[in-house]
Amino acid sequence: MEHVTEPQLFLSEAFRVLKHGGKALLMTPLMWGEHEQPHDYFRYTRYGLRYLAEKAGFEVIAVEPDTGYWSTAVLCFNYWLNRFGKGPLRYLLTPVWLNQYLALWLDRIDRSYTVDTATFTCLLQKLHRSE
Repeated sequence: MEHVTEPQLFLSEAFRVLKHGGKALLMTPLMWGEHEQPHDYFRYTRYGLRYLAEKAGFEVIAVEPDTGYWSTAVLCFNYWLNRFGKGPLRYLLTPVWLNQYLALWLDRIDRSYTVDTATFTCLLQKLHRSE
C-alpha cells in the first residue's frame, strides 16, 4: 500500500469487491528506505493500518510485526553496507550478511519489543455485507 496514492480508496474498493467472509492480506512497510521512486508515498504503523481498515469496513483479524528490533536494525545496517559492496569489495562484505541469522536468534530471545519493525502483516476480513 505504500505505492497507492489513495490508500483509503484502495481499501474501500477491496472491501466492496471482496465476498462476504473473504479475507485480505496486506504487508506494509514501517522502517524501509524509499524505493520505486517517485511512487513511494507512505509508511504505516499498526494503529494507522487498523484505522484505515476499520474505516473501510473490515474486521481486523491481526496486525503483526514481521521483524523484531535486532532484525530491523541489522537489515538497515546491511542495506547501508550494500552501498559500498561494489566490485571486489562485494566479496569482502558478503559474510557480513550472516549477521541476519544472529539478529533472528536475538529477536527470538525477547519477542516483547515490537515497536521497531521493518514491515507489518495485516489480516482483514469482510464480515458484514455492504449495501
